[in-house]
Amino acid sequence: MHLFSYGTRQLPDVPRATFGRLLSGRPDAIIGFGTVFDLTAEQLRAADAYEVADYARVEVPLRSGQTAWVYVFAG
Repeated sequence: MHLFSYGTRQLPDVPRATFGRLLSGRPDAIIGFGTVFDLTAEQLRAADAYEVADYARVEVPLRSGQTAWVYVFAG
């Protein structure tokens, strides 16, 4: 599974607190910026718990040709 990040999840302290470790990631893009992380199903559930109710998880195509989950404003 892949999780695309364009915000605070890229800061080292956030994945340590959410997943208990740093994540391996690589640059990719939806619209020119961000990082995509490889996650297990359990880690994706932890990412869901990290996000507040104002955000929804949606699957998007990336420039690389992969698809990844990303959290977007739900309002």
